[in-house]
Amino acid sequence: MASAQIGSFFFVMSLIGCQSNPIVAVDLDEHFFRCRVQPVLERSCATLECHGSEQRPLRVFARNRLRLDADPVQLNLPMRDDELQANFDSAASFAGTPASDSFLVRKPLDEDAGGYLHRGRELHRSGDVFGETDNDDYQTLLAWVVGDTENPTCAYAGQGEATE
Repeated sequence: MASAQIGSFFFVMSLIGCQSNPIVAVDLDEHFFRCRVQPVLERSCATLECHGSEQRPLRVFARNRLRLDADPVQLNLPMRDDELQANFDSAASFAGTPASDSFLVRKPLDEDAGGYLHRGRELHRSGDVFGETDNDDYQTLLAWVVGDTENPTCAYAGQGEATE
């Protein structure tokens, strides 16, 4: 094997060895996501310097932030189904098993509380997004990842009327 091929082989193997967030084994409820998780992501993660950026692996669309249609006139319109679906798919890709090790719940959790290294600590200057596991928003994300469901008639506020 040529030197370049050997290097490529070891690089690929190292990536495989680093995968610690396996494919989701739980059916994630879209209604729970829209009505409970989406508001948490909007409030805690969707700022442009965080996950409201197309460069982030976890990307969050939200009103008056990152939108699929970059037209400034569209920023404050209600969230569209395709944006919510993109958010669901993005968040679901970070929801692994076991749920307590899921990147979606461990990355925003402060390292002192068992979380993974996250730049949120630097950006927020007051600690990570969730300082403790008893935080209500942390518990919402965890509940979704373990498979909690929501009544299909729940209403997501972000699809309401645009505000001025």
